[in-house]
Amino acid sequence: MKARLNRLRLWAGVDRPVFYSGLGQARSMFSGPVTIFTVAHFFTPEAQGYFYTLGNVRAVQTFL
Repeated sequence: MKARLNRLRLWAGVDRPVFYSGLGQARSMFSGPVTIFTVAHFFTPEAQGYFYTLGNVRAVQTFL
């Protein structure tokens, strides 16, 4: 697996930090919609409220 990632990195022509940062962003792009679907499908409305409220508090904390 590591050899495949290294080949892909060399093919893209970027260094390791840039490659792994991009890989993390791509993972977030795919995991976000899965999380939203899971919360909407399996959580009760009350639990959804707590989930999204705490997510917003965490986002505000980033700016403070």
